Amino acid sequence: MASGQSCLQHHCTGRASARMACAARGLLASALVSLTLLSQAATAQSGAAADSNLASDQAMLQKLAGYIDCINDHSNWVTKSRKRYFSWLKSPENGPTGKEEVVYGLYTLQDNRRCREAVAKAAALPPPDADLEQAAAAFVETLVAAEFVVKEADNYYALENYKDDDMRRGKTMHPQLVAAYAAFEAASGVLYSHVVGLQDAISERHLQRLAQDPAQRAEYLIENLMMRAKQCVDSADGIGEKTFAREPFAIAVDALEQAWREFDEYREANPDHPQTAFRHSTFGSAAFDLLKSTKAARRREAAGFKFDDGEQILIDASAAQLVDGHPVQLIEKYNSFISAANSARN
Repeated sequence: MASGQSCLQHHCTGRASARMACAARGLLASALVSLTLLSQAATAQSGAAADSNLASDQAMLQKLAGYIDCINDHSNWVTKSRKRYFSWLKSPENGPTGKEEVVYGLYTLQDNRRCREAVAKAAALPPPDADLEQAAAAFVETLVAAEFVVKEADNYYALENYKDDDMRRGKTMHPQLVAAYAAFEAASGVLYSHVVGLQDAISERHLQRLAQDPAQRAEYLIENLMMRAKQCVDSADGIGEKTFAREPFAIAVDALEQAWREFDEYREANPDHPQTAFRHSTFGSAAFDLLKSTKAARRREAAGFKFDDGEQILIDASAAQLVDGHPVQLIEKYNSFISAANSARN
């Protein structure tokens, strides 16, 4: 996960491949922040054989829960607000001019009180982790600052005050908004990296426990599929760039396909399994759709991300999710998979 991505990366220019790579960086830096973090409160309580890490993992998952809620509740809203604001600016770098044909304003942010309380509570929980707690504090600090600036700007544009002052206040607020968005995105990326690093290590240890217990085969297949899906999307970060690491992504796609096949074979052999995920058709179909999208992205990347005229029209019209193999579609399919997984767990 790349942290601290520039908030201007959602507005990409140049060749199709350059625009695609830019979109991939922005989406993988923002959409993943808000949508890939699943609460794993029940994950380490499967009844698998205890080991020296189990109690520590359970404590850390409890600590991470508050941070995960903050990320899920706020990161995507900040991204949407920024994207809305930049959508009507001719030049996001230079800001509003007062000559725009359409002024959409921006989206206000959610109240951050619960997040502030959750971070304070999590910081007091064991085990202590100074880097994690510092990252969470920075997340809250930049979120509060962004909410203040965004609220002022939202009122300004909602009341259409720019019509009265010839956009003077809008021009003044622009660098403040850009700075607030960028600061939050950087802090969000750092916190995300810390949380995901800890969560992934816990998940791998949990998978090892499940794999050693034949009675937990179904749970293992579900968790393994979800872990490989996340690794696959994470490894797509920067896809389309010259420096993109092709081999790790290819390996991750193969691992996802293997995990899907094992899951599907078990599902076919156990149609009446009590686990909701095996009876929840949306979960299985969402996993398969994600696998198809990752394989299409691998083929696109190997071919240099060439799009025909019809596909380019869709991309330029902000409908890249309809283009097979485009990173935007990959993110959408992953988000749909996570939503299906959450539904199957409830």
